[in-house]
Amino acid sequence: MNVFFELLRTAAPLLITAAGALVSEYAGVMAVFADGFINLGAFVYYAAVYYSGAPLVGAVASIGICVAVAVPAAIATIRLKANPFLTGLALNMGVTGIISLCSVQIFGSRGVLVLPEFPGGTSPVPVLTAGAWITAVLVAGILHFTRAGIYLRITGSSPDVLNIRGVHPSRWITVAWGVAAGCAALAGCVLAAGLGAFVPNMSAGRGWTALAAVFLGQKRTARTAVAVCVFTAAEYAANNIQRIPGCENIPSAVLLSLPYMTALLLIGLGFSRRRRTN
Repeated sequence: MNVFFELLRTAAPLLITAAGALVSEYAGVMAVFADGFINLGAFVYYAAVYYSGAPLVGAVASIGICVAVAVPAAIATIRLKANPFLTGLALNMGVTGIISLCSVQIFGSRGVLVLPEFPGGTSPVPVLTAGAWITAVLVAGILHFTRAGIYLRITGSSPDVLNIRGVHPSRWITVAWGVAAGCAALAGCVLAAGLGAFVPNMSAGRGWTALAAVFLGQKRTARTAVAVCVFTAAEYAANNIQRIPGCENIPSAVLLSLPYMTALLLIGLGFSRRRRTN
């Protein structure tokens, strides 16, 4: 049971980030900002919990601030006709600088920030993990079974259809950015709560891995979930393989790179299969 819960907890940040990235991808915009917003969400969660002592306040503040940053950026990108990919990269770099500045100004450190222990030893990890899973399922359900989901899916592929119906595609692109940012923030909350601290670059590339999962899943919900499971298995193996007799001397650098090597291998196999089919 402990292993099962650990797998659920390990998968939760990547799954919820991939769910948000899938929404953004359907709307025709790659959520390259996801990695930065995982870090921002984790930092805001730490700061809010540090001052309030309430994990729920931390999660709400984290999601709210990340959405409040992403939505204006989306509106500005649309109105200025800027390249959304470059905007996403700029957001990644921008939030990294903001986190560093706020960490120094508020806590006097750019390093690891440890969360206080909660009364009675209670942990918010199970609740946040369950929240991430439930949110991911809800996002998938909205995408496939609601009018809003239909609009989001049409936005990226057939925006003219929405224009004919009097619906502005730009509004749904903005919604997609907000959803992706909120999902990334929730992933950051799960990571910070699970570690009991905020660590610089806490995302460890999970935002990019989520994009890889969406790519490998060919923008299909079930296939994306399968890709997330594969990456989760690689991450779990990297975290626990040294416990196996005979594997104690495997270099930590190799273990840390295992999820990324898995992603590269699967992407390479995906390209190879597409070439053969074409």
